[in-house]
Amino acid sequence: NPASDRTLYVPSNADGTILTNTTPGCVLQVVSGVVTTTLTMAPGASTWAEITSDMRASITPISATSKLIIQTNCSVWSSDHCGIRIYRVKNGTSTYVSPNASGTGGGYDAQRGNSRFYDSDGPIGGTISTLVQETAGDTTTRYYTPYWTGISDITLGFNRYHVNTNYETTSSYMVMEVAV
Repeated sequence: NPASDRTLYVPSNADGTILTNTTPGCVLQVVSGVVTTTLTMAPGASTWAEITSDMRASITPISATSKLIIQTNCSVWSSDHCGIRIYRVKNGTSTYVSPNASGTGGGYDAQRGNSRFYDSDGPIGGTISTLVQETAGDTTTRYYTPYWTGISDITLGFNRYHVNTNYETTSSYMVMEVAV
């Protein structure tokens, strides 16, 4: 088949390595985005809720053995404690992607998520960065999205101050598939 028969010519003095999509460490694909949506929410004490569908990073892995590295940077204001978790949604099922080796969460991880703010003296704001990774497991399309919670009845602001429209910012997401 002429379309698939390819000849690669390398200079005679070349001493490098040709990387393919099976070379360990090779980045196979990246899905990323910047989100400017602003909103406020009062998810309720210890209730996890998706922040916004605009933060969904959809990916179809090329290989079932690939490592998926998921990162979100969420600009959040809160009047008290706030946590962020990353969830994988595949075939209609949401699963918490835990950063610990057992994959089950535990302690503060289970209660407050992958990343969290802690302040009992009043409003706190900034960017909560979250990074988790997992093996793809199959080549089914899925998306990753951040959820948030507060530990009491509080109002959370996404990309804005939680009580008014001041301090508007941006958030971002990225999923990188890496060959292993």
